[in-house]
Order: sequence, then C-alpha cells, then structure tokens
Amino acid sequence: MCSRSSDLWVIAEALDVIFDVFAEDHLDGICQKISLVEKLSHLLPLLKGKVSFTLNIYFLKYILITITKNSLFDKLVNPIVACFIRLCLVNRQIFRQLVSFYSYVLF
Repeated sequence: MCSRSSDLWVIAEALDVIFDVFAEDHLDGICQKISLVEKLSHLLPLLKGKVSFTLNIYFLKYILITITKNSLFDKLVNPIVACFIRLCLVNRQIFRQLVSFYSYVLF
C-alpha cells in the first residue's frame, strides 16, 4: 500500500498505523516472523525520494508566491508609498502627523 500511493500524507499515515500496531514489546517475535523491519527498510529510498520531490515542489511554490507578492507590491503599494512620500515632502505638517500616528500605533 505504501509503495503504491503517490501522496506522501497517505504513506505517513499508513506507516503511523503500522508503528502503532507493532509498538508493543511482546509483538517483537511477530515482527521478526513477517520480516517487518526488512520490508520497511525497502521503502526508505522511495520515501526519501518522495520527501525530496515534495520539498522541491513546495520550495518552487514558495518562490512563485514570493515573486508574485513582490510584483504586486511593486505595482500596487509602491505608488501609494511614493505618493505619501511626495505629500510628506510638500507638507511637513502631514509628515509630522503621520510619524506621530505610526509611532503611537507601533509603540
């Protein structure tokens, strides 16, 4: 079952159940009879590959989300910030009010 599933979550849950079932010390003889350790050790390279693949996918998704977020920030937020900076440079009173407001909010 574990070696046929493509979802890492299903594999982890299946292994968790196996570990729970055979966790008792009095079942060590049964584990040896069915060669549980040897069978599970054959799954190790497969699991390492799936974990590495899954981490690579999540890393690529993270990079894509970060690039998108930065692009949106550059296109949407930066013009607003630039407008506030220009406004603050023109009118020092507005600048002082913004600084006092943010210092009150942040601290």
